[in-house]
Amino acid sequence: MANISICSAVGANTYGVDCDVERGIPVQLLFGSASFAPADYADQDTLEAAILAAIRQASGTSSKLFPMPVIQGTTDKTVAAKFGTLGYGLEIKLLRSKQGYEFDVLAGTDLEKRLIALDNKTLPALILGDASNIWGIKDSSDNFKGAKYRVGVEPRGFGDAQNPKTTKITISLVDSRDFVENSVFATTSFNASDLVGLLDVETYSAAAHSSNVFHIGVKATTNQLGKVINLHDYYASELAVVGAWAVTVAGVAKTLTSVADDTTNGGWTITVDSTEYAAISSGAVIKFALVAPPALAALDVTNLENTKVYSFTK
Repeated sequence: MANISICSAVGANTYGVDCDVERGIPVQLLFGSASFAPADYADQDTLEAAILAAIRQASGTSSKLFPMPVIQGTTDKTVAAKFGTLGYGLEIKLLRSKQGYEFDVLAGTDLEKRLIALDNKTLPALILGDASNIWGIKDSSDNFKGAKYRVGVEPRGFGDAQNPKTTKITISLVDSRDFVENSVFATTSFNASDLVGLLDVETYSAAAHSSNVFHIGVKATTNQLGKVINLHDYYASELAVVGAWAVTVAGVAKTLTSVADDTTNGGWTITVDSTEYAAISSGAVIKFALVAPPALAALDVTNLENTKVYSFTK
């Protein structure tokens, strides 16, 4: 009598490839909806460049990635599979396990204000492991991207002189299949120090202007009252070029005659074309901003985003 079966259609071949890669220790999370097409991961260098480009996108860009602080400890929060037992003792699996983890990271109070925006959100996440492999999923179009997780952020409390305190980031996988069936990884040469997020900065008037000549500074605020970081201390020469600045009126760019290092006022002297400046109507708002992060990166300024812009009313 023949065996009537569909087993060949529900199983899979089970040969184990020698030296098959295992998941290692998580080192860093990268949240965001960036998706990498096959051309983006055709080789390691191309993928690494694409990942760095995604990190350096401006906020609000759909393909942006947000690197988290380096992980200092991991607690497994995986929800165990659920089983039911029939009357004669046969145990049947009702629901597969769902992966979840709690990560300890070091973050000051200023960074925690930014991280808390991720709390209770569902976000795609790529995970960098200790072997420099980045783990994610591949969709039906062969795009490489992060699996979706429910995210939680718990701030660090005051110390108690007994136990170390950390900021905690928790992730819980939305679809269990993304941990096995859809899971893929990319080999990179990244260290966590390579994957650094952007710093929010703002432009301001460093000194009174004279006609079409303006003195503009760039600063980053901190959580300490009265304490700011002057970016002139770090990028005096890099930002002393016309290509680092965008001066606009109602969204229309104005021509800049020159940009020079202003050591006296801790900023930069920006000269707007005199003819164009004269043509700007009274009451019009002139905005002084750094160019977008990808353009700044081309000037070797790889970690700034101008999120608050100085406006001058003529």
